[in-house]
Order: sequence, then C-alpha cells, then structure tokens
Amino acid sequence: MTSYAKSLELGLTGTDAQIVNNLQTLTLTDIKSTDAVDWLSENGHWQEGPTGMTGTLAPVYTASTGVNRKKFDDCWIWLYSQSASKLLTTRPSQASRVWFLISQIPSVTTPIRDSFYDLGGGRPYKTLTDAGFATSRTDYLALQAAAVIAADLASDWAAAQNANINAAVYDRVALVAALRLSADQLEVG
Repeated sequence: MTSYAKSLELGLTGTDAQIVNNLQTLTLTDIKSTDAVDWLSENGHWQEGPTGMTGTLAPVYTASTGVNRKKFDDCWIWLYSQSASKLLTTRPSQASRVWFLISQIPSVTTPIRDSFYDLGGGRPYKTLTDAGFATSRTDYLALQAAAVIAADLASDWAAAQNANINAAVYDRVALVAALRLSADQLEVG
C-alpha cells in the first residue's frame, strides 16, 4: 500500500513531516508482547528483576519525568502485566510509544532498532521522506482523478449504447406494427 493510501486508511492528519514520522514507526504486523519481552531481556535492555526494572533502560527510566515517564510506564504495563498479548505497532498511537522506548536504549543503532522491528515484519515506511510522501499523494490523487474520468467515460459509453439499443427496439416495434398492418390489409383485400 502506498504511503498516502496508508495515511488515509489510518486517518492520519497534520503536516507531511508529522504524517511521515508516524508512518516510519509502523510495522507490517503487530509485535507479540512475549517476543518483545524476550528481545529486551536477551539484549539486556529491559527486564523485570526481583526489585523491579533492570537493564540499560532502567537508569533512563529513573531519570525520566512527565510525559516521558508515562510513555515508559505504558510500555512496561503492556509488556509485563500481561494486559496485552501484542504491541499494536500497526497503529500510530501505540507504535509511537514503542518507537520512543526503543529509541531510549543507550547507544541504539539502526541494526539494533531494525532487529527489534523485525519482530513485526519490519517497518515498510522506514525510509519514507517528506518528498516521497508528497509524490505518493500526487500519484494517488492522479489515479483517483483518472478513475473518475474512466467511470464517466464508461457511463457515457453505456448511455450511448443504450440509446442505440432503445432506438433499434423502437424501430423493430414500428416495423412489426407496420408488417401486421400490411398483413391485415392483405387478408381483407
């Protein structure tokens, strides 16, 4: 699906840059919570220890406040309370929170980030740019306009064909009537 079509499907609004940022966080499929927990734990980033959160994200979490603390807490609940069986990384609201979490890993690199997102089939729009999105929108709108024109032409053609058929039917009716009248006249005379 093109990036513009996906943005319409998801009801994304805002500037092109905001929409592109949202699309870049999406995965092909949602990520199973258990897979995410295993990945975070196996890589030493975030796990539940006997006294709470441990791993490379623990100090980042401790230093966080306000909105960022809330994002961490939401992710913790999704992952460790078993309230969710999967991270809805195909939906912008949760995908952006998961993106936040993964981006907070100290020294995160593209391969590390990609290995996490591979759990959800990868990020189909990860290389999308504002210009690429604008091109996608232009192409989509051009195709929509062409489809409207094609539908109008098909409708006009069908109307013309029906007009010819109706004329032929009317002519046939007139012909049959004329033949009957002629036949009636032959019988009388």
